[in-house]
Amino acid sequence: MTQPENFTQDALTSQANVLEALLKQWHEAIEHESSVSVFLIKIDAYEEIEKKAACTRKILHKINQLLNRQDDHLCHFNRNMIMFITSELSYRQACQFAERIQASIVSLGLQQQINQTASAGITLSIGHVTYSPQREDTVGILDILSAAVRYCQEASKAGGNRCQTRLHTTVLR
Repeated sequence: MTQPENFTQDALTSQANVLEALLKQWHEAIEHESSVSVFLIKIDAYEEIEKKAACTRKILHKINQLLNRQDDHLCHFNRNMIMFITSELSYRQACQFAERIQASIVSLGLQQQINQTASAGITLSIGHVTYSPQREDTVGILDILSAAVRYCQEASKAGGNRCQTRLHTTVLR
């Protein structure tokens, strides 16, 4: 399992490692006829958070505690996004895992400022795709990433604090 201890490392290094892991998992999924799941996790109302770096670290650590397989990979994708990649999940399992991520972040009790006198709990918008690639497939890794980004944006635009996905067989074709 990739540990998110490298918070001070250049984000591109972490992204490169996770994207390399995605490529490896993609080829293994083809070989073993299994699936690859990509989760893009956006911290809602990020600009309203006073201690952004500390909040992001806590979220990364909490998500990391949910991971338990060697092939799970996690990285700080950009300022307010986290990417998580895993394999061999069914569509239903991926949906349940996204819900577990959201519930575990809510349980942290992290707060964001709404105004000078009020605050609210930190929430996440999650876009995820689970796909079983085939040898002669016209769908590629960039299609998976693009779909995860699109679903994360849709979840965020719909008000945040939700997961967005579609059945993997119809998402990309």
